[in-house]
Amino acid sequence: MNKTLTKVVFSSYLYGGAILLIAIILGIGGFLLRRGGLILGELNTHNSWFKTLVNIVSDLWPSIAGTFLITGAAVLIAVPLGIITAIFINEYTTGAMRETYTFLFKLISGVPSIVIGVFGFVSLITINSIFNMNLKTSFIVSAFSLSLLILPYIIQSTILALQEVPKEIRIAAQSLGAKKYQNIFLVLLPQSFVPLSSGIILAIGRACEDTAVIMLTGVAAYAGLPNSLTSSFEALPFYIYYHTAEYQNQYELTSVFVATIIIVMLSTAFMMIASFLRHKINLTLNG
Repeated sequence: MNKTLTKVVFSSYLYGGAILLIAIILGIGGFLLRRGGLILGELNTHNSWFKTLVNIVSDLWPSIAGTFLITGAAVLIAVPLGIITAIFINEYTTGAMRETYTFLFKLISGVPSIVIGVFGFVSLITINSIFNMNLKTSFIVSAFSLSLLILPYIIQSTILALQEVPKEIRIAAQSLGAKKYQNIFLVLLPQSFVPLSSGIILAIGRACEDTAVIMLTGVAAYAGLPNSLTSSFEALPFYIYYHTAEYQNQYELTSVFVATIIIVMLSTAFMMIASFLRHKINLTLNG
């Protein structure tokens, strides 16, 4: 009787939590779409809602492009460093040393993004002080800071991907006389491509929606597209943050809702792609 009651309570808790999560997601999505649509209707005095939407997206273009650019730059920095670090931890360390490195990157993954932003800003000040330079917050500073934020995700996904390689495949190349580095780069990494890709995509999703890091290291309102690595830039997360607090009229408020929908769609797309890749590797392993 007690076991049955416990099972019913536990099942109700699980299904209730799932239903609540779906309801929250649908509620947020419905609110954004409905509110944005209502405001578009209020602006529909001289232009059709479609033309108004096109104008908003055109105004958002520097922020959209800036989001893709800063995310791409951060990933280009973080992926090689993360993969090499993960290979070192998983393939060249054992015992206490591996536990220490694992603890360190897990510690970094738990650091709030605002702290990463402060670290990037303070590092810039320190460099200017030591080398008597006049560097300012910019695109490249944001890219390095953002790469530090997603680095633990890359390391973790690479380690898990390497650990998922079957033992038979791992030792096959070694038994044929391949050296360790050859086994890693010619066998293990290609075999880990799908789960590693899913981890990288999740890291991209994390990078494209962060505000705190770029807010302190290079993003600026109305900066436009970055002219160089040392210039400021715009990005969707900061656009949403800034214009939510500073909007002057209904048009700017509408642009906030449109920007929010765009960034939610981007994050959702990245999550779906990562889930698809994870499903594909599971089918491959089980098939």
